[in-house]
Amino acid sequence: LEIKVLTDTHVARLESAASSLAAAAMGDLAYVVREGVGRIRISSQRFREHWGLLMVRTELRRRRLRWFHRCVSRVDKAVLSALFGSFQMDESGGFVDPLLTLLIADFRAVELTPPGEPGWVVEFL
Repeated sequence: LEIKVLTDTHVARLESAASSLAAAAMGDLAYVVREGVGRIRISSQRFREHWGLLMVRTELRRRRLRWFHRCVSRVDKAVLSALFGSFQMDESGGFVDPLLTLLIADFRAVELTPPGEPGWVVEFL
């Protein structure tokens, strides 16, 4: 799942499913009673804090970067060739794999030099 390029809608559905599972696991602790409002479910953030979970988007990013780190450190030619088209970034602005685009966004989100820029492998490994 971590290397599947998901839409924002897919991620939102996964986040909703994770919250529902957490609520079911917590039973009555998943609800609070508010005066004048009644019984309401606690926030997704409180579920994550209770169980020590990350947001789905963050967890997928963490897993994707860990997977990519293994591919780069092993010099997995099949994966790197599929992502880059060769072992060099295409400077001509040619076709870029959607997974590579997502990985570049992941690198930027955690403030790492993205693939294709000078020194990215050394910094990543």
